[in-house]
Amino acid sequence: MAVIDTSTVSTATAYSNQRKVDRCQNGVLWSFFNNGSGVVEPWYSEDDGVTWTNGGANFSTNNASYTPNFSVFIDLDDYCHVVYKNGNSGYIEYRRGTPNAGRTAWTWTSAHEVFGHASFNYPDLVAHREGSGWAVHLAAGYVTTGYAQMYGHRFDIDSGGTITPVSLGVITNNYNSGVQLFPSIDFNHTGDGKTVAGSTPHIYMAWSAGATGTGNGVRFKKATYSGGSWTWGTEREIDSTRYFPFSNRNAVCLFDGTRVIIAGHVYDASGNDDIVLYERDVADTTTTTRILLDNANSNQWHLVGSYTYDGEGNVYYFGVNNGELIYRKWVRATTTFEAEVIIDSTNISNSAAWVSTKRGHSSNRIEYIYTDGVSSPYNITYGSILLNTAPTTPTILTPIVNERVHHNSIDFSWSFNDPDGGDSQSAYALRRQLDGGSEEWWDGSTWVGSEVFVSTASTTVSIHSDTFESGTYSWSVVTQDQAGATSGYSIPQNLKIIRFERWGAVQI
Repeated sequence: MAVIDTSTVSTATAYSNQRKVDRCQNGVLWSFFNNGSGVVEPWYSEDDGVTWTNGGANFSTNNASYTPNFSVFIDLDDYCHVVYKNGNSGYIEYRRGTPNAGRTAWTWTSAHEVFGHASFNYPDLVAHREGSGWAVHLAAGYVTTGYAQMYGHRFDIDSGGTITPVSLGVITNNYNSGVQLFPSIDFNHTGDGKTVAGSTPHIYMAWSAGATGTGNGVRFKKATYSGGSWTWGTEREIDSTRYFPFSNRNAVCLFDGTRVIIAGHVYDASGNDDIVLYERDVADTTTTTRILLDNANSNQWHLVGSYTYDGEGNVYYFGVNNGELIYRKWVRATTTFEAEVIIDSTNISNSAAWVSTKRGHSSNRIEYIYTDGVSSPYNITYGSILLNTAPTTPTILTPIVNERVHHNSIDFSWSFNDPDGGDSQSAYALRRQLDGGSEEWWDGSTWVGSEVFVSTASTTVSIHSDTFESGTYSWSVVTQDQAGATSGYSIPQNLKIIRFERWGAVQI
């Protein structure tokens, strides 16, 4: 972990789970935060978060209390999109940043007013390619006397950079005035958070329309693109018995490459705290509810709930437990919520610590920034969770082409290759094929007709010559690491077997 800078406000790095950390395609890492003086500061790191430099061109909202109220997205072409609440006018504004050649500074457009009323708050945005240009999608809640609504907005950006605003108007039902609407949006991407998956983009948005006694619960809506226009579908009630009660516990809506995730710290019908994850299919037909933690202590998991995911669809939740900043991993394959891992055991307050995570993973890591939440000045700290990387293709050592030896057994050996330092082989699968015949795999005692992994750290196996016929074999090997991630098969090697029955030996 590394301290980026300090701020005079505890909400410097997050508010209503908006995103404030992202990467460019060349690996430059950016974080945006409120310095506490009405200024949003962009900082960058070129060494994976070890050292940080102010990126300049800070933009002011003229009101310190509003600066947490912004969200950031770096698109696939490394343009930066920022939406924020201007404390001077009270309006939501949008700016687009053009990167320099090194991706270490932005040239910002002038501000585009999005929602011309001071009652709009808590905006979120995403951006993706659309034809030869870009589409930027924004949402914000509108709360005034007597009712509350969710509004949408879009900016179409052509290949020359011309920005055209398109109002989407009201995209939710009306709610009573006791509701605070905090939208979270994403689109169908390939898992990197930036590339549209398939030929048609979709937008997903979740929010909580609940408050004590309203019964409006957790809500969801999908927008589809067709013929150059966007249409919002039916508003869905994902959960009528739970709701996200405060700005510190809002729903996070994410697309992890295969399905929509809606997650957060909620109240149930009995007023108990729950950690819940909803899985929504891309067709917008089915929801699976996962209760990750039932009846959580309200002083735990408080204020900082933020979620992201890895390449296998596992979900990571960040929170505070008894003065310690922690994360927990929900494993998709087994639907288990793993034990908490402590990130920071000092300088953390249960009531004033905030985390923002990157959408998805990059450089084989989950990345986040947080405020320490004790007293002013608050530290702005960057951290990451290293993810397991699959081993790379093993390197064949023996036997290799044209090697000629005589023996009663053949020693197959290879080197285990893995970019994760300290990782080791947990299993291998050895495959052979005789003169274009059927593939076979070694199961530790004989050859079988389907792939099988032999559990061992050894990268050498000795197989008796009696299991080989005369002829030319093609053979290769694949490995698994300690986490069960699998490499590709090695480049096949030809192995020529000539049996000499009189001596009981073979020639390779």
